[in-house]
Amino acid sequence: MAETFGTLKTKVQTFLHHTNIKDAANADFSGTLLNMGLHTLERSNDWKCMENINTGTVTSSIDYISGTPLTRYKRVKVLFFTVDGVLKEMGKAGYAELFSYYPNGSSSKGAPKACAHSPADSKLWVRPYPDATYSYTLLTYNYTADMSAESDTNWWTDNNAWELLMYAAVVEGGILLRDNFLQGFAGTLGEKINSLKNTENKEELSGSHQNVQPWVII
Repeated sequence: MAETFGTLKTKVQTFLHHTNIKDAANADFSGTLLNMGLHTLERSNDWKCMENINTGTVTSSIDYISGTPLTRYKRVKVLFFTVDGVLKEMGKAGYAELFSYYPNGSSSKGAPKACAHSPADSKLWVRPYPDATYSYTLLTYNYTADMSAESDTNWWTDNNAWELLMYAAVVEGGILLRDNFLQGFAGTLGEKINSLKNTENKEELSGSHQNVQPWVII
């Protein structure tokens, strides 16, 4: 059953009413709790619904990736560059580490080998500084946008995970209001998070390298 921001706010309000916290049980407060719950869920794990894939190029005069791929950025899952016709995975480093290892910038160019994200300018820098145009495929984890309109939906509301979002909101409410009844749902929330993690991990592991080896017919 799919939900919307509006219908989930009503469900959260029902929990608040059970605690006799009538003054706080309004749509605006419930909406805030849902977005807080969304943040908590997506900080706790790299969920498949957060994966985004983008393609593009860097050139001999542009040594970074920016813009859409880094909107609500969490982290890089994998970055590939096509080098000499072969897709090559880039190493991931910290910003200081990358520039310490490759200190010469555009005076020492070559095929990209590593990348680092800089929160200060919201760019994903690549090193060595590219000596030509290279195509990339970038897979990132990006946070889901906050909900605001009554009809707003996202993966959490549409894909049978709305109850996690609801419980996360209820627990956030319990913490803010210092209500033991609401905080008591933290255990249920943890169990449901672990269940979803296990489901996603099984899917990830089922796609192991053995399953992509070419068939050999004798």
